[in-house]
Amino acid sequence: SATFKKVTDKLVGQKTADPSKPEAPKASAAPGDGPPAGRRGEEPERRKRGLLKQFYQAAPMSTSSDPLDINGSSFSADMYLQKLYKQHDLNGLMQKEDEFSQQMRALDGDMQTLVYDNYNKFISATETIRKMKSQVETMETDMRRLEENMQSISELSTKIDLALAPKREQIYKLSIGHSQLKKLQFLFELPSRLRLCVEKRSYEQAVDYYTKASGILNQYKSMDSFRAIYDECAQIMDQLKKEVAKDMDSKTLTQREMVSMYGLLKKLSETPSQTYDMLLSRAQSQWTANRTEQERKFSQGARGSAGLQEFVEYGSMTVLMNLREWISSYQSTFIGNFEEDALQATPAQARQIEDRRVAQQQLVTKVDALVQEYLDAVVARVAACAIDPEMKMPTVVTALETLVTGLNPVGELLPQLGVVERGIETCIKIIRQQSRQALDRFQSIFRSKMDELNATARAASSPKALDLRALADKLLAAVLEEVRTMLTALQSASKASFAAKNAFFAQEYPSRVVRSGVVQSLLNFLTDYVSSFLDSPSAKPDAAAGIAAASGPASSQRASLCLDGDTPHPVFFLVLSKVCCDMSKKHVREIVELGASMFRVVATGRRTKRDPIEPQTDLTDMDQLVIVEHTKSIRECGEEVLGLYVTAQGRRIAQFLRDNLLGTNWLSRTEAKDVLPYMKEVIAQIGETEAVVSQLYDDTDITVEARRKQAQAARILTANVMSNIQKIFAEKIDIFGPIDFNRHAVMLGIAKILAKSYSEIVRHTTLSKHGLQQIELNANCLNKFFARYVIDERSESIIIALMTQVISSAVQRCLDPVQLDKQSIEDITKRALPANWAN
Repeated sequence: SATFKKVTDKLVGQKTADPSKPEAPKASAAPGDGPPAGRRGEEPERRKRGLLKQFYQAAPMSTSSDPLDINGSSFSADMYLQKLYKQHDLNGLMQKEDEFSQQMRALDGDMQTLVYDNYNKFISATETIRKMKSQVETMETDMRRLEENMQSISELSTKIDLALAPKREQIYKLSIGHSQLKKLQFLFELPSRLRLCVEKRSYEQAVDYYTKASGILNQYKSMDSFRAIYDECAQIMDQLKKEVAKDMDSKTLTQREMVSMYGLLKKLSETPSQTYDMLLSRAQSQWTANRTEQERKFSQGARGSAGLQEFVEYGSMTVLMNLREWISSYQSTFIGNFEEDALQATPAQARQIEDRRVAQQQLVTKVDALVQEYLDAVVARVAACAIDPEMKMPTVVTALETLVTGLNPVGELLPQLGVVERGIETCIKIIRQQSRQALDRFQSIFRSKMDELNATARAASSPKALDLRALADKLLAAVLEEVRTMLTALQSASKASFAAKNAFFAQEYPSRVVRSGVVQSLLNFLTDYVSSFLDSPSAKPDAAAGIAAASGPASSQRASLCLDGDTPHPVFFLVLSKVCCDMSKKHVREIVELGASMFRVVATGRRTKRDPIEPQTDLTDMDQLVIVEHTKSIRECGEEVLGLYVTAQGRRIAQFLRDNLLGTNWLSRTEAKDVLPYMKEVIAQIGETEAVVSQLYDDTDITVEARRKQAQAARILTANVMSNIQKIFAEKIDIFGPIDFNRHAVMLGIAKILAKSYSEIVRHTTLSKHGLQQIELNANCLNKFFARYVIDERSESIIIALMTQVISSAVQRCLDPVQLDKQSIEDITKRALPANWAN
């Protein structure tokens, strides 16, 4: 169709022939002929396009050899058209036509824009060339005129030089004579100039005049004309020295003005070292005045954190700042950069270089002494402020940061003294002291908490009125919180600005000072504190007193433990044992792990520059050993302290039992029909003690086997039950000693003391038949109550052996040993015991 042909014509860029006419055959090219006419016409066009692309820096044509790549150099229109015929229908070809038409219009627009731009550039270039041509013509005229002028000037210069040549030597001699006359005039006018400068107080100008002429005056002072000038100038300079000395006594001069005065004296002095000594003495006087004012100003009032911070701030802003100004002025006036000057000095300047070296050495010696004095004063001030309870490590660290900041300017002026490094060493010394004081403060707080606990126990009307669980939890929480507070305060030293690049704070401080020092010392203190009660003579169990033997008033006096004087209350021992129990279970590890996490030691060893410094986070072997050892020691001490509570309670109840037993006439007793009232009171007191103990040690899990053992232990006992082996076993039972952290162990310990005391009391008593039966009834009732504390075979054997020993002792002390039958004992003891005695 016509439309299809139109599309194909636009795609290939040429007109098609009439389809009705046959296509003429192509003529074959003869050998030697050039390219066809169509191709010969395309070559100039391609060359033009290449030049345009080069000019406009267009992207190079694709070098692809694909004939279907429309942007490639090997593109074939026929093949591309055949491809379109195969891939698209008529609508697709029409769409392709629209796409190519849009692209062609866009390219036409771009081409027109480029043509317009090039035209404008061409017009501008033409105008520029026209202007350059006109200016060059004018410039040629100017250059010719300049050349003529330069030639005329050269000719005139030659004529003048030739005319003045004979008189040049005469002019040079006159010039030298004029210079000498000016110098002589200066010498003759020198006294009047010096006098005028002194009157105007222009001392520096007068010294400059004098130093310029002093060499000539000294050289020619033997001549009469110069001798008068020399003497008059010497008198004037003596007067100037007096005026300068008078001004130096003024308190209104700044350090820089003062040093400037000394500089003038140095120029006039034949021995500079005297001037150095005078200036350093003056600096020492001002330093002493500043330090005296510092001590006076902060000797009264606040001695705590505020006083320390103000003391150090005043020292940095006043004492050290004034010292820095003195050093800076001294160096600029007397020293300068003499080390570099010495490398380039001539032999004539060697004396001056040596004087400057002496000045440097005197300055270093003086400043070294002053800085050490100031650092010692800071250490003393920190120690004086340590008595304030509000004085904490963060406050000290802030003051130390101010100290190091104040030392920095002095250290920059005299790096050879290592002032900042010495300041940091002083900070380390103070931080070590503060670490020890933090531990002392913790110990003091812990003791006060324990005193409060003891006071609370003594003030209570009865142990049952106290919430022992709350007291133990509160005490333990206070201890742990104080540990966290102390470690947090100590951690502030590691975060100080001066600690960033110091190896002490990366390794020794966290490892040796805190973890091995403070944390381990803290745990040692807790163990030692608890152990101190075990080492106390009043706390040691006395066998005679513990069993309340009927040996007279002395024994009774020894039996009253922990009830009067300053001796701790028994409840105090009970709560303290619970604290030790909880500490040994988890809090010892918690404290060590807290110290390890807050104070991590930087790992040592060889590292590359890319390897970051990683802190050591895991517990070390030493930490693990500390945990094991202190867990064991605190647990053992806690068990010993719990044994003190058991001893105290057992003695108290045994004393009550003793008083009632010895107060009874056992030879005139009537028939035993019931358990005596005081024995019921003993059981009631044991029950009250158990209720108190249950607040802290509530072990309610009783196995079936334990229940069976309790039932066996509750059987009726007689004197015949006890065999020889049981007698030996009863004699070997350890009545006193450590107690496990559970209710049954505590109550079993009290039961052992009571049973042993009961046996010893009966041995000092003479009984009738009814007295024996009453003792037998009381002992079986007490044995049934004690059976509730049996949890294994050993505890069953202990209770049975001790209570059987009571009955055996009674039989031995009876005049007519006739025992009750078992059924009667069973019936009476059931009525006498409380309803819940088995629980």
